[in-house]
Amino acid sequence: MTEPDYYQFHSSHGHHAPLHVVWMPLGVGGLSSFEYADSTRSHTFRGKEVSVVESPLGRVVSVTIETSIDRGSTSFSVLVPSVNLNGHSATVSTVGITTLHRIGIGPMTGQLDVYSETPLIGTAESRIIPLDEGAGAGAARA
Repeated sequence: MTEPDYYQFHSSHGHHAPLHVVWMPLGVGGLSSFEYADSTRSHTFRGKEVSVVESPLGRVVSVTIETSIDRGSTSFSVLVPSVNLNGHSATVSTVGITTLHRIGIGPMTGQLDVYSETPLIGTAESRIIPLDEGAGAGAARA
């Protein structure tokens, strides 16, 4: 059995806006890579821009998707479940959490972090990830 090196998640189309996430613990260039796309933005984060924390819930993978000098920031975290592969891929379901970290001019009272959760489904896969960007645009299946 192998541990996945490529995770792809998307929101199920219910009442949530479309959301697509790809996380590679060890991506191109040997750095962690996280792709985030929603209805208003799309961005790829690499290396130190990607925070990975082990927790009793699983791995919590987070990125900052928006920063504002006067309003605060917005981060997105996905709970990555433990997966053992008996083949190339497995279906997974989890949750993504968008957090609005509020700040303001002067003292603020009350709750400063506001959470919104999005159910996610997708796949965990074992792929061959090129170690340099010149090795090809996409990852080939193992």
